[in-house]
Amino acid sequence: MLYLKFLFNAELWLNHQTVGIAKTFTMPEAGENVTGNIGLKAAYAPVTTFTPIDLTMYVGGEGYENVDKVEDNDTSNGFPEPGYYVTLPKEINNAIQSNGQPVDLSEETNNFSFEYTYNYNNGEELRHWKMTKYTDADGSESTKDGNYVYSLALADGRKPTLRVIDDAGNIQTNANFDLTNAVNKVYTTMVGSVEGDSFTSGEINESKSLTANVQTDTIDVDFDRTVIATGKLYVRGVVNVTDENLITSIQKDGTDPKAGVPMATVPEGTNFYINGEEGLEVQKNADPSLLYDDILPEGTDANNDRREGWLKEKAEQLCNQYGLLEQAGITNPQYSFKYMDIVDQNNGNVVLKADKNVTVYMPYPEGVDKDTSLIVLHYKDLNRDMTYDDVQSAIMNCEMEKMTVTQLDDHIEFETTSFSPFVVIWGTDEAGEIVKNKDRADTGLFQNAPLYIALMTACASLVAIITIKRRIDAK
Repeated sequence: MLYLKFLFNAELWLNHQTVGIAKTFTMPEAGENVTGNIGLKAAYAPVTTFTPIDLTMYVGGEGYENVDKVEDNDTSNGFPEPGYYVTLPKEINNAIQSNGQPVDLSEETNNFSFEYTYNYNNGEELRHWKMTKYTDADGSESTKDGNYVYSLALADGRKPTLRVIDDAGNIQTNANFDLTNAVNKVYTTMVGSVEGDSFTSGEINESKSLTANVQTDTIDVDFDRTVIATGKLYVRGVVNVTDENLITSIQKDGTDPKAGVPMATVPEGTNFYINGEEGLEVQKNADPSLLYDDILPEGTDANNDRREGWLKEKAEQLCNQYGLLEQAGITNPQYSFKYMDIVDQNNGNVVLKADKNVTVYMPYPEGVDKDTSLIVLHYKDLNRDMTYDDVQSAIMNCEMEKMTVTQLDDHIEFETTSFSPFVVIWGTDEAGEIVKNKDRADTGLFQNAPLYIALMTACASLVAIITIKRRIDAK
């Protein structure tokens, strides 16, 4: 097999000429074009780009070990493991695509190398990154923007560092990551060398070249212009960081919950997606878990962050509008709020989404039991990525749903397709005793406001039609 190999950069001698790559070719005379399967403009200077996937995480998870400049290997407050997708020049990508499927750059038939010469201790070392596709336990492959997602490692197993940079340009590490100050912030992420140095920042141990190579039966091309792009890391806070029941592994349907411990179950064959993006599968060692937390505190200033107050006000509006308390026989309502989500606790508490319904088992609030009349409401799409200025408006305008619940001996059971705050509401009598009136708690008259309104409107119209007909018949 005969290969034609070009090194592309901004100073190609074939300026503005077309370069063709094919199994058979004829070397050009000066100024002539090479004809073949692919046409590339030299002035176009093809670029291959490495981009970290955007990730959303909660603080406090066991994370990626090779975070930038972590000397003590502390992973107790870690970041998720970075995944990267590679963007090739469209001509090369189209040439090695098969039936429109993403190009697998880790296969031998599509041999892709990412190399750089690293200056270290006055010496040079050529390093070659190995590409490994993100796959789950069943071998499902993750994709992002039409490309496979990969992890990177050197031939000796060393992984590149994840560089996490705040808005002031400071590099954040496991060791210096501040739980309190990280809440609701967005960080920039990029790949670094195994020592933690940037490929482009001009630090002492700087890489002098960064190249990529694509090699197939018909193509062997080097790209001297390899770009390290940036991604985003969205950080969400938690309240009960040290609570052993804060995060519990999700079980298969049919598993019995333990008394006093929250739990979630899913049907066999449920898939979990990172950030809720279909195609972005969790990896083989993932541990999808239920995060079960309190509402973020209100703060010392009464006007600072009244989350629970606003949540209660929203619930009161809904209950009053549709008579939910009266239906359940609840007087003097009491409220217990919980915030829930799905995370991978083996990967820095990165946010996950299940592709099937999740069954949740909530422990009863103190004093409440299976005979208590109660209702459960869900505040949909209220996640911990809002600024203070957005919180009140988001709460008061969010969609709510009343959950269909089963009251077990030790838990409230219900199914949901999404996670955010939930509230359990029950009543007390004039003496402050909890009302035991379970049979009235779930009448089924309300599941969501639009449907309820539509049903009530239809009933009113039907009554009106019957009344008019009777009047006509009476004449």
